Amino acid sequence: MNTLPNSSSSSSHFDGDGPPTLEEMEPKTVGLSWEPTPQLTPQLNPHMTRGAPHLHFGFALSSEEFFAYARARGLVNPQEPGAPLSIETCSIPVVKHLRAVADANRLYLTIPSLPTPGHVVVALYSNYTMMGVRYQDEDEHDVVRIIKKEFQLDRPPMWYWSAEY
Repeated sequence: MNTLPNSSSSSSHFDGDGPPTLEEMEPKTVGLSWEPTPQLTPQLNPHMTRGAPHLHFGFALSSEEFFAYARARGLVNPQEPGAPLSIETCSIPVVKHLRAVADANRLYLTIPSLPTPGHVVVALYSNYTMMGVRYQDEDEHDVVRIIKKEFQLDRPPMWYWSAEY
């Protein structure tokens, strides 16, 4: 899965002392959208643009999808069946389970910046960590396939803006 821009393109080669900041780039190339995106553009790649925003690559899940998964897999406290669930109380059991099922110990959960609150992203890596922790293509395909199967998803993984940005 090639989610990185083509390294031979002219937009990935910059003169000067390191990559430019977003402010130094031409205004027409800065028009960034807060929407999830399937590709990481040069403006969103911190290895090509200093000060690039923080994004996470994975699957956004609604709180309903997330809690249904935790219940279906028995990852919530069975002694309190009527207790309200929260992302905080379910995140560790869900991540541990997903890491074991997908044999992917780098998976993590994060909160995305989306117009509708109440989402969580099951992330493989971020644009800042992808160079050091990115999976081999075949392994990444397997992890993506397993996550899609586990959550019964028919959508591809996307790049999501971090809520911390």
